Amino acid sequence: MERTDFILAGKLLKTTGIKSEIILSFDNGLPKDFLKLGTILIDIDGGLVPFFIEKIKQKSSSTVVVKLEDVDSEVEIKEYINSDFYLQTINNQEVEDSYSAAIVGFEIYNSKNIKLGEIIDYLDIPNNPIIKILSTQNKELLLPYNENLIIKFSKRKRKITLEIPEGIMDI
Repeated sequence: MERTDFILAGKLLKTTGIKSEIILSFDNGLPKDFLKLGTILIDIDGGLVPFFIEKIKQKSSSTVVVKLEDVDSEVEIKEYINSDFYLQTINNQEVEDSYSAAIVGFEIYNSKNIKLGEIIDYLDIPNNPIIKILSTQNKELLLPYNENLIIKFSKRKRKITLEIPEGIMDI
């Protein structure tokens, strides 16, 4: 398989207790069917090594606790702390769906740090992605969304500051 068949999903954070379990932190929130995950690929010395998941349980909106098959000691599991992990993608649609779900709920601010609203949908139109926001005046607005317009992106604060083209808010 090609490396392009995989998407960077997050990091292995730390161990939990004495059961050789580890916390996985997903960069873009938990995938829809995270309880059905059977395999993750851990980046070890630049290569992706598959590990089967023996047990998985949700810890928060972006973390799970997993027990990996054939990893039975605390010493062994600690070797993987801070390693990146990947998931296999079926196609690019899975990546787009993951990104879309990840930014829904983020607050949108303009360059003057004035809150415009909250993202309620992401529309992946080729070469012209658009976000749908519910404005602070309870109106739905469509705004262009590309990396050239992003001033600041804070995953932790769930806040995106955009350079809004002049006049677009008047449409």
